[in-house]
Amino acid sequence: MVPRDDQQRTGRTCKMSLGRRTFVKEQGKHQGELGSSTAEVAVLLPSIALLLSVLLWVGMIGSTQIAVQQAAREVAREIARGQEHETALDTAQRIAGDGATVQTSDTGRLTEVQVRRKVSMGGIEWLTIDVSAGASVLREQP
Repeated sequence: MVPRDDQQRTGRTCKMSLGRRTFVKEQGKHQGELGSSTAEVAVLLPSIALLLSVLLWVGMIGSTQIAVQQAAREVAREIARGQEHETALDTAQRIAGDGATVQTSDTGRLTEVQVRRKVSMGGIEWLTIDVSAGASVLREQP
């Protein structure tokens, strides 16, 4: 039987049986790999989503650490200049964000400041990290 043009295009062979045409797919050498790309995507997609979530969380921790360190440095500088503690605490809240706690201690001429803030990933309790930074300055002479 000589293949017709439409049989060559579709990759099917035609077989006659009792006056009806039935099409049978030709078996190719890669037939066992059908759907493998879908399975690979289904396996890799959750892994990629998890990796991106972890990278986002690490980025949030890094940016919070920078903000907390800047807040500790600014609070220490303001206290060293003789500013009120309330003004310095407002500065810490503005720089480090809401939820930041500030502890100050004066030992003679040295002022030490500790700023802390919690970072959580999507409100999940066990993914909460306490980020802290400290700064020390000498008080300026009036």
